[in-house]
Amino acid sequence: MLRSGNLKLSALCLSILLCSSASFCQEAPAKKANPDANSKILYSFEKDTQGWWTFKNEAEIDLSTAKAGAEKSSGALDITFTCGGGKSYLGAGIETKYAMGKEPWKNYAGGHLSIRLKGDIPFNVKVELRSKGKGSFAVPLRVQESWVKYDIPFSQFKSGDKVLDLAEFNVDEIVLIPSARAKQKHSLLVDDIALSQEEIKLPPPISFTVSGKVQDASGKAVSTAKVALSSKYSRIADAQAGDDGAFSISSTVQLRRFVSTPAIDSATDLDAVLTADKPGLLNAYTPVKLMDKLNLSTFCLVLPAMKSAEELKVAGNRLKTAGGTEIWLQGVCVDSLEWSAAGDNIIQSISIAIDQWKSNCIRLPMKGSFWFGREDGQKDGGDAYRKIIDSAIDTCAKRGAYLVLDLHRFGFPTDADAEFWKDAAARYKDNPTVLFELFNEPHGISWEIWRNGGDTKAAKSNDVNAAENNEKQKESISVGHQALVDAVRSTGARNIIIAGGLDWGYDLSGIMNGFALDDKGGNGIMYSSHVYPWKSDWAGKTLIAAEKHPLFIGEVGCQPEPMPWQKQGTEDPAIWAPDMIGFIQKHKLNWTGFSFHPGCGPRAILDWQYTPSPYWGAYVKEALSGKQFDMKKMR
Repeated sequence: MLRSGNLKLSALCLSILLCSSASFCQEAPAKKANPDANSKILYSFEKDTQGWWTFKNEAEIDLSTAKAGAEKSSGALDITFTCGGGKSYLGAGIETKYAMGKEPWKNYAGGHLSIRLKGDIPFNVKVELRSKGKGSFAVPLRVQESWVKYDIPFSQFKSGDKVLDLAEFNVDEIVLIPSARAKQKHSLLVDDIALSQEEIKLPPPISFTVSGKVQDASGKAVSTAKVALSSKYSRIADAQAGDDGAFSISSTVQLRRFVSTPAIDSATDLDAVLTADKPGLLNAYTPVKLMDKLNLSTFCLVLPAMKSAEELKVAGNRLKTAGGTEIWLQGVCVDSLEWSAAGDNIIQSISIAIDQWKSNCIRLPMKGSFWFGREDGQKDGGDAYRKIIDSAIDTCAKRGAYLVLDLHRFGFPTDADAEFWKDAAARYKDNPTVLFELFNEPHGISWEIWRNGGDTKAAKSNDVNAAENNEKQKESISVGHQALVDAVRSTGARNIIIAGGLDWGYDLSGIMNGFALDDKGGNGIMYSSHVYPWKSDWAGKTLIAAEKHPLFIGEVGCQPEPMPWQKQGTEDPAIWAPDMIGFIQKHKLNWTGFSFHPGCGPRAILDWQYTPSPYWGAYVKEALSGKQFDMKKMR
């Protein structure tokens, strides 16, 4: 653990100049245009699936013809797939030799591939072109909830930095690999796959120059700092500040990879991030939007001084340090490690949540099977995944913040969860930054089984059929939460433990009715409640436990659209959000707002520029910055 010294705050002040002129008007040919010598329809799915197959033993997936709505009268390829569990890599493919005959793919060099796609929810699909013995080239697409036609230049299919050249690469297979987070069935509809010799002229890359100066808070130049500009997918360019702290980055970037009808990829800007790195100071991150027009802006990256987090202990219904200082945990949930072994911008998001949103606590949902490297595609026993979590903890620790390690499971704990906690607790038992959240959202069991374990088929609570999540557990025997506490303490770990109640982590009434957990040899137990607009009786289900125990509102959030199970609609966020935060502040409950990820709702941020959502994130950011809210109505 690095301890803080007398380090000055440093700042990186810079300006960004971007220049480009381009028109993004590109009309794709009509869907039913007659093919000519310059084009070739490969698959239309008018009557059947035309020989498409699925990968074996990798995931549940079905193929059938399906009505494609008013746009087609006959059908489309319907790929039904399930992500999650131990099988996360899946797809469907076709050998192209039957559709192509003897015609070589090199006839279409310089042209493009067309495909129509539709998803039941927005998700990513990788379109992969394979050649036996020569590898594969791919391009990622974002599928929408309505039909979209994608015209993809072959020049945009890549393998690493290498660009597809059809003169040297004859395509033997086309493969579609969909990806969705939720562990439930999803549908990908596919239609009208075609080749064309027509060249699609994408806008030219934009050219830009990023320049500035690294300096400390007093204006003194900081030399030799490393400055990097990166997108989500790759590093764009970097530089090193000179002796006077000045630097300059000049580069180009391609904004678009394909043309779509209707236009969904008509982007004229690119989300990027600037980082500054100087030994002795912490890295800083600032989002930058690279634009296709003149954009003169000034950015400031503050390089924080190193701090350290003090060990916490439960003292009555509060958390205190060994010196008696009360600590009120407030922050956000940084999601993605529960569905992705690589995560999405984890360190960047944690840094921005602490440095710019003023969080002092990060809740990090994660997955036990990723931890042990048991998911498809993990070939290192989970080493890379555990190192990401190590880095997340280190990022919090050096900023004097805390991290809640959340085993993001639903239902009831089993032997596998006890196995995880023995391993994780042994790894982090000497780290005062880490708190252990045993189990995300218990439900479908009695309070007796919640605490002590048992056969879940014998006694269930009335939330077993709740519509919030349709995941099913194969196991029927629960070890109970007390066994998880004992597993943690058996390692010698004193870290504070967090336990969520029933009704999907909301109901804590049983804690005050004889089912509180015993903690022998530890720093205490805090109880967690997840509060959303469809939950009522805050006093009887949540606040009741605050009389004796510290509480952690581990998930809380709202959005304008009702969830599927909210048959009567949802409450106006402009009313619910300030009331909820006012409730938290009035009773000084520890909390982390859900979710600091633009693809996970309720969203606190809308994009990777970390723009607060107006219906929830704006309230979270204001509260973390110290604004007080007035609770006008209990629910």
